[in-house]
Order: sequence, then C-alpha cells, then structure tokens
Amino acid sequence: MELSVLALSGDTVALLPASPKTKVMAVFGRVAELCGIPVSSQKLLHKAGILSSTCLTLLVAPCPRFLTASSDSLVQLWSLDTHKSMLTLEGHTDAVLMARPSPSGKHVVTGCQDGSGRVWFLGDTFASCTCVLHGHTAAIYSVCFSGNGELVLTASRDYSARLWDAESGECIQTFLGHNGQVFSATFSPDNLMVLTASADGSAQIWNLAAKLLVVFLGHGGEVNCAAFSHDDIAFSMKKPAEDPAAAAGPRLVVTASDDCTARIWCGHSGAQLRALQGHERPVLSAEFSADNVLIVTASADRTARLWSADSGQMLKHFQGHSGEMNMASLSHDQKSLLTAHDSGLVKLWGVEDGSLLTSYEVSRKG
Repeated sequence: MELSVLALSGDTVALLPASPKTKVMAVFGRVAELCGIPVSSQKLLHKAGILSSTCLTLLVAPCPRFLTASSDSLVQLWSLDTHKSMLTLEGHTDAVLMARPSPSGKHVVTGCQDGSGRVWFLGDTFASCTCVLHGHTAAIYSVCFSGNGELVLTASRDYSARLWDAESGECIQTFLGHNGQVFSATFSPDNLMVLTASADGSAQIWNLAAKLLVVFLGHGGEVNCAAFSHDDIAFSMKKPAEDPAAAAGPRLVVTASDDCTARIWCGHSGAQLRALQGHERPVLSAEFSADNVLIVTASADRTARLWSADSGQMLKHFQGHSGEMNMASLSHDQKSLLTAHDSGLVKLWGVEDGSLLTSYEVSRKG
C-alpha cells in the first residue's frame, strides 16, 4: 500500500509506504519529520475498509514559514509552528542582506554584500542554487520575484535596479536615474511597473522598459523603502478631496524615510496623501497589510507601529528589541507581526494584544 502526501495545491509532497496495520499517528509523525509539516496541518482522506491495495491520500497544509538573511553568509528558512530552522541555504561568501521567496514558495532569491544575487530551489530537505545574478558593482540591498515567479528585481548600492530572468539569471533591464544608492525595488501588483526608493530622497515608478513614469518628492531625508498597495483601491481622502485620480481609486504607494516619517502617495499623480508621524528616529521599512487597510512600519527608534491607511492614525506600537528594528511584516490574516533586528534576533508578536509570542535567534558562524 502507498500513501500519497498532497499539498492543498495538488502537488505531491511525498510518497510513503504503508500497510493496513500502519498507525495514523505514526504516519503523521513521519510526514512532520520529513517535510516539517506539523500534525495539526495534516488530514487523512480515505474510505472505510482499508485493504492492501487501497490508495490513501494525506492532505497537508504548508506550515507558515519565513526567511532570514545574515552577515554570516547564510540564509535560513524557519517554521512558525515549530520555531525551528527547516533549511539552510549555503553558497554566498559575504553577508546576505536580503532574501525573498517566490510566490509558489518553491524558490528563493537572495542579495549579497558583494553585489551578487542567487536564485535557489527549495526541496523538502535541501536547497540548491539554480543561477547566480552577476551585474551589480556594489551590494544588493533588495530582491523580489514578480507575481508569476518568472522575473527577479534587485536594488543596489551602485545607484541602479536591475530586472533578471529568474530561470537563466540573464539581466534583462537596468533602471538608471537615481542620484544615490537604491535601497529597495518592487513590482506593482500587475507586474507591469517597478517602484524604487533611493538615498537621493525620492521614490520612482518605472515601466519594465526602464521609462520613468512617476517621481515622489517630499521627504526630508533618504527614502529607505517604498511599497505598492496590493491592488487599485479607493482611498477616502479629506485632503485634497477634489483629486479626481483619488476618486477613481488610485494605486497607493507608501514610503519610509530617514526624516522619521512614512508617507502615503497617489501612485498615478505622485501627490502626497498622508504623512505618518510618530516615530522618533528614521523609519526603515513600511508596507501595506494584505487588505490595504493597515500600514506597518519599523524604525531605528526600536519600535514597530500599525497605522490606519485611511486616516493616518497610529493604532498600535510594538517595542522590545534592544536596537533598531529594520523590518516589520504582518501575516496575511493580520493576527501576527514579525520584526527583525540587525543582531539577528527575530520576534513574533500577537497583533490583538501586542504580546510577544516567541523569539528566533538567527545562528551565525563562529
């Protein structure tokens, strides 16, 4: 008898030998051991009356995971359920500054201090580098996949962003125009535009042919990151209410800056809509929640904060790191918040009550 282990997507995760005498909990334990999927995320589907020829199907839900990049040149994939490292990606020879998964979760792209990037395939128990991204002449600060996983975008200290073929590693396009380091680069939800943030104090939108479309100006310091809202959404502005682009439901952009603010902008006109004020030191990251209702920011003032995207009002703050928070990200269901500190300490928080749920210490060589 054979047991097929399927993900919710229908993909086969594993094939295990079994018999009518095999205990269900023993199977669950074996799957947890091989695939890192907790027992609570497994469901056995079968009809009554198991015979030696019966084909059993075990349906598993992938456990929540996150990536960490470290100065020890390692990238680790962690389980939020077990609080343990599931995989280690080894191959870089310098500090890894950023790591992001593909939409399918089967690949990872990483950016390194030495200016190289890598695309990795994630197996159940291993990770392998599929291509190396050569072209940047200085550190890569930001990496991400397009929505279909076919393209990769990088941002670099060399004042440029680059577009790559995720399979071959070929550089397809270079975005030149910033007068400073490019700290972040990301795709629009429709994958037709690129948003960059720079030390020159601006954020910019480009098409994939590297034509500059919109420039966002207004911050009083370096712009550390910029992010699109997750779709074209309506935004009830009190000022200026007569903006026709806003009334039509513009795509929004949020930026984070050394001027201690995050700002919300109309993605079509470049007009500033909101300034999120409250942080006491540079804001290092900002992003929309999955439903675009909230914005989460992380700051050098050692706090992460939740804001209303509509009103700009601060709703909650999270404090507990011993140094500056360089990243904060909400879970898709908005029930938990992940924050990171340069020391390698990652913390998971409950959003509703602000409680610290657990901490992860990213291991380092030596």
